[in-house]
Amino acid sequence: MTQRPRGNWIQPEIFVVVDKSGKTVAYDPVIAHVHGQPVTARITVDNARRTTYAWTVKGARDSGSQYAPYLDYKLTIVKVTNRASLSMIPRGFSNTFRGEGACREE
Repeated sequence: MTQRPRGNWIQPEIFVVVDKSGKTVAYDPVIAHVHGQPVTARITVDNARRTTYAWTVKGARDSGSQYAPYLDYKLTIVKVTNRASLSMIPRGFSNTFRGEGACREE
């Protein structure tokens, strides 16, 4: 993923894992720093064209010690092209952070 404009909230690699039971988790360096383990994610859209995952990181601080109680992430993957777009909105702030990249299944 590449964040536009540049920053640190959208990480270059993000892992979303859906196990056989349907349990879904997300993990990246931001989540690792704040929680130390994956967070629960949910599938909000799943159709022939795209799948969208959503998750929240609770209790994050930026490099300037600005506190954000909730960071709401949404990752959309276009099935035909594997193109991925990610947005993050810190609740209570007017900012939206975006990233784009490609998805690969492992």
